[in-house]
Amino acid sequence: MNSLFSIYGILVRETFTRKGDNGEGIIEQIDGVIEIDNQIYLVEMKWKKDKIGSEDIFAHLGRIYHRTSAQGIFISASGFADSGIIASKEALVNKAILVLTDLEEFIYVLEGIVEINYGKNTYILEEGDSIYYDSIVAHHVHAGAGSTAKILAVVYTPY
Repeated sequence: MNSLFSIYGILVRETFTRKGDNGEGIIEQIDGVIEIDNQIYLVEMKWKKDKIGSEDIFAHLGRIYHRTSAQGIFISASGFADSGIIASKEALVNKAILVLTDLEEFIYVLEGIVEINYGKNTYILEEGDSIYYDSIVAHHVHAGAGSTAKILAVVYTPY
């Protein structure tokens, strides 16, 4: 996957941990980091039974706030509780963007125009636009009429 991202100029950094200087063990873990157009996104993934609440969101926001100009992506296998969604919205006050997504599909348009047929609806996305959807609904993603496009797609298949 890293080689595919590199073709499109997306830098992917592997999971990393930071250990304490005084033998505390691991004091911070980040599941992944991606860079798009010189913007760093810290990626957090959770595989919990219950929906993600504000406690997990605030922990990830803490990592984001300690890094100049970093933003975040939070992927959950169990969805998000209202408290987690509210915490993410409140982060906007501090100019932190935290994208919340269940493990389904997220499309970000890097270049060009993309047309997405989703169920009975059609969506047109331009550079910088994004969409998130439940991939169980019939859908088709393609470049807009007569054009080419580059996208970043995050896809989860629960099989």
